[in-house]
Amino acid sequence: MNVRLKLIFILTALLTCVLTSTAIAHEMGKKMDYNITVSKADVIYKYMLFVIETKRISMEAVIEFAKELGKDTHNLTLYKNKFLVLKDELENATKERNYKKIRNITKEMKEVVAKFRNECRKIFGNETTEVKERIEVKLKENEEYLNSLLKEARITRMKRNIELFDLAIKKAENIINKLEKRGINMTDARIILDEIKEKRERFIELMNKTIEACTGYGIGKCKPENVSEVREYLEFKKDIIKEFKELKRKIYELVLEYYIQKGLRTVENFEKSLNKLEKNLDVSEEKAKVKAMKDLLKSAKHNFEKENYEKAVEILKSVKESFKEVKESIKSKKMAKKHHRGAKK
Repeated sequence: MNVRLKLIFILTALLTCVLTSTAIAHEMGKKMDYNITVSKADVIYKYMLFVIETKRISMEAVIEFAKELGKDTHNLTLYKNKFLVLKDELENATKERNYKKIRNITKEMKEVVAKFRNECRKIFGNETTEVKERIEVKLKENEEYLNSLLKEARITRMKRNIELFDLAIKKAENIINKLEKRGINMTDARIILDEIKEKRERFIELMNKTIEACTGYGIGKCKPENVSEVREYLEFKKDIIKEFKELKRKIYELVLEYYIQKGLRTVENFEKSLNKLEKNLDVSEEKAKVKAMKDLLKSAKHNFEKENYEKAVEILKSVKESFKEVKESIKSKKMAKKHHRGAKK
């Protein structure tokens, strides 16, 4: 049930590509305060705790059986104790959200388990049938406890999924609100967003049903082919992801359409200003650049209509840079002419 609903809607680059978009670009670049309380590390730890406790119970069953046979259990006990120390270290690393440390500790725990198994072979040789039976008995005795750990892990993952869903909704709302303040009609995007928001309760309901249906199934054993609840959940999740992608596409569409049209109007007005300036100033070079800008904007519009949004954004960035260059060029020519007149006087 790992849902990745993280959205990347409109990056600062998209908004700064527009001729007069500096203010909103600054706003979009600000870090927004969204609280994700359940980290990826928390989910990993909860699942690992189920595995760790399964290993611990198995180790204790082996040690107990070895003692009954009068075997030396010193090394087995050392490995088990080391394993439990690492368990505590793993818990601390999870609280720190130190993923590198988590990976290193996990690797070390696997090595300790391997050493424990090797010691078992030295003690029991190839006669492991009864050892396995003892382990199975102990795991059966602790079945309810182990199932509760796995259920807790699944609930933890569900909580994170809900937080990620809410995060995506908040980010979308924040972006839409800011774009509306810039005068962009975001009605179509809001319709899609509202449809997604309405799916929240059903999303949670299906996750809860899946968790209950998966009781008794080990990690990776609760699959859509054998549990109908899992199948229903996965299909619903797929629909949600599809709608988020459609929302992202619609936001791109509305923003690009608005700014392409605005860019065309801006360039046309600037062209008129150049026509007035050329009576007293040589702006032939600038007029050629403005004509090229108009062609670029038409190309951006063409790419937009073909839903090649990334290319349209790239073109708009180029138009913005050209626009700045033309403005600076005219400013320099005006200053030079003014200086020349002053020198004559």
